[in-house]
Amino acid sequence: MLVSLQARDHRRHPEGGLPVADAVLARIAALYAIEKEIRGKDPTTRQAVRAERSRPLIVELETFLRAQAARLSSGSGMARRSLIS
Repeated sequence: MLVSLQARDHRRHPEGGLPVADAVLARIAALYAIEKEIRGKDPTTRQAVRAERSRPLIVELETFLRAQAARLSSGSGMARRSLIS
């Protein structure tokens, strides 16, 4: 979805990406970094780390995505295709 959004949006910021897509990708990268750190640890440790560090990031990502979805016109095609609505 992010790739298609990037291809359709012509309001790119100077680095060549899209501010919203870049923000989402940065949050996902943070989640992957946590997973990399806990790879190979026992299940109890992984679960505890996810509860402590990953869960707040997921909640924040959901809040961010909902805020972005709320900015879209309800009649827009992008709003209808939104994963969060």
